[in-house]
Amino acid sequence: MQLTDSQKNKIITLYKLGSSIVEISSKLNINRKTISLWIRRYNETGETKKIYVRERITNKLTLNQIFKIIEVIETKNYSIEQIIKELDLAISESTIRNILKQIKYRYGNNKKKPLLTDKQKINRIEWCKMHKMFNWYFVEFSDEMTIWKDKNSNKCWYKIGKQKIKYKNSHSIKLNVWGMINSEGEFFYFIFKENMNSDFYENILYTNLIPLHRENYYFQQDNNKSHTTENIKNFFKDCDINLLPWPSNSPDLNLIENIWHCVKNKMGKIINLTNDNFEKNLIICLDSIDKETIINLYKSMDNRINEVILNNGNPINY
Repeated sequence: MQLTDSQKNKIITLYKLGSSIVEISSKLNINRKTISLWIRRYNETGETKKIYVRERITNKLTLNQIFKIIEVIETKNYSIEQIIKELDLAISESTIRNILKQIKYRYGNNKKKPLLTDKQKINRIEWCKMHKMFNWYFVEFSDEMTIWKDKNSNKCWYKIGKQKIKYKNSHSIKLNVWGMINSEGEFFYFIFKENMNSDFYENILYTNLIPLHRENYYFQQDNNKSHTTENIKNFFKDCDINLLPWPSNSPDLNLIENIWHCVKNKMGKIINLTNDNFEKNLIICLDSIDKETIINLYKSMDNRINEVILNNGNPINY
């Protein structure tokens, strides 16, 4: 039986409060063997900071109330104030916040995933079933990203009465990147400022893809309008490049999306990013992507395929 994080939290909470395996099994309706295995793993790893609620917290809240708090935050996008109101709790926000920290919850932004139509979900499932035995070693994954200099969060800690000031340009600058990876762990990219259209994309392919493309490899691209015009179709035909059919709205299946995420995270951590050093720092972050990272992404492709099928075509966490 595969336990959810919520179930694991409840098991360890009850275990720390002295409940027996039989009692935990009865309360949570989980078989004893599964509970025993999880508790043994918990003890063997020595992870004393793992998800559980300390006994002193239960002096203020019952276990049932704690479990209801977990249920609310897993099903609704509620703030602490809303949780207290929803459950009619006579307890301070700081106590709730401490409880949530102990069980490894943080208040932040949701992950953004594309909203798929039923037809797109069906197409994704069919595509995955057709490609379950596909040799991904012979695929070059590609994509474009846009990165803004002033897109980072303005949140920070500051002393009350002395709020920090962040100066920014009225018009933030941006850079675009076209990139391609292969199964050897190679990462090629091209930085540009122009807006993408089919003519510009064709020029990128001629100057960047042609010298790098490996014979008999498939080339992957998404279904962006600039990628599917007649001149682009003719380009691949004239250059005798095998184009991998691609399901719409499927960034979770495109390995290079993980590279973009990594690059943006690195850029977000740079202090004193200016218009003058923006591109230089972007190049440093792009060049920092190592071969092992890319090779490991290729190894994940079979799992992605299976997860999309099991998830009925819905977006997966990649």
